[in-house]
Amino acid sequence: MADEEAPRRPPGGGMPSPFEPQPPALPGAAMPAAGSGPDLLAAELADRQAEEAAQVAARAQMLTAARAARAALLSQAAQALPRGGDIFPPLPPTLSPGPTLPVPFALSSPSPSPAEAEAAWPPPPRSPPAGAVAPPLASPALEPLLDEATVTSSASFEDAHRLSFGAAPTMAPAPWPGDRLSPARRGPLLRLAAAGLLLGMGTLLGVQLAPDGPRELRVALQAAEHQLQADRSRLAALEQAIGDQVGGVGRGKLSVADRTRHLRALHRYMNTLRRVQAQGAAELMQWFVGRWNQLLDAPQEDDRTGRRAAALALLVGGMAENLNEGDFVPWQAEFLNGDWLGELHFDMDGDGLPGKRSAANRHDGFANVSVCHIAMALNQSMTDARVLVRPDMRCDRTEARMSVFLQGKTFDDALSEFVRAVREQGFLVAERVEKGTRLVLVGARPPSPARD
Repeated sequence: MADEEAPRRPPGGGMPSPFEPQPPALPGAAMPAAGSGPDLLAAELADRQAEEAAQVAARAQMLTAARAARAALLSQAAQALPRGGDIFPPLPPTLSPGPTLPVPFALSSPSPSPAEAEAAWPPPPRSPPAGAVAPPLASPALEPLLDEATVTSSASFEDAHRLSFGAAPTMAPAPWPGDRLSPARRGPLLRLAAAGLLLGMGTLLGVQLAPDGPRELRVALQAAEHQLQADRSRLAALEQAIGDQVGGVGRGKLSVADRTRHLRALHRYMNTLRRVQAQGAAELMQWFVGRWNQLLDAPQEDDRTGRRAAALALLVGGMAENLNEGDFVPWQAEFLNGDWLGELHFDMDGDGLPGKRSAANRHDGFANVSVCHIAMALNQSMTDARVLVRPDMRCDRTEARMSVFLQGKTFDDALSEFVRAVREQGFLVAERVEKGTRLVLVGARPPSPARD
């Protein structure tokens, strides 16, 4: 009864798990006596030793079977070799080892004791059949095949042993795909991958450096045309200045006093601009005063609406690029309201201009000239009216050009006609009267919605 009521042990030996259900106690069964503990421990120790001896015997049996299988493979390979020669044909690269030999594994048969297993090892060598020529075991062509077969057989025996005791079999890691390729095939694949990578990088770089769309190209083309027109205007002004210097002195030659007054005012202007680190504006003012003196030295009939107006327009446009936006309009007001430049601040040649707004209009006409050009012609006609331009009004651009005929009885009417015309052309205009002086401020057209 004691053997039947003993708890069931797991296959590997050891104490029963506390989580396994225990068999219910039989009715009427007697509890073990308090003095039977050492006997139970001795019985349990004997059982463990018997199980360990059985495991050692099973392992010895498996090792003996594996070595016997390896010897059988060596014998079969020796019998398959041709007789009378040591030169063997090369094995194909795709040759795989034969199927793993089955291992007779039966624990039900009586197992030898550990002493008998150790005494029976190693097994006696098997002699080849009569008449067979045994090849050298260290043949280069045969050793890889034999080693692979031995490893396969050993791995199979180890998996069988692990499965018999409830453990998971060993799983060899799967080789990488590149490990199965030979060097001859791996090289072209690597070159193909590198070519694909370079192609992708080139495509990405090409997309980033691709030319802009049609809309951006049109904008860039218009900007280039405007710059070209500005360069042509400046070139024409320079050619005119060179022609005036070569042509000699005309009537109404500029007096020494007027020239000296202009140069003194120029030096003051240049010193002021240099103190505020506006070297470009100072050089532009120096060019303008020299050009103005040349025009007064060799005057022509239409200088007020022609050459002098063009020189003033170039000065205003250049100052817009060399001064801060907040300083540009105040500079115009200060410069135009000065008292030192002849034919702009006061009448020098006796034609009555510049005069008051109420003076008789000269009915000037302008065809395809900039708004700045027309404004500077009006500034030379009146001393109590000034036409100023905003910094966004680029006088050298094509969109700043217009044509107008200044009609009316007085110069004030001509100024009103100018304001009406620029508003119709879409320019921004603001005007007011301050201390008896009429001030008009003209800005560029607002940007229109882009059209594809």
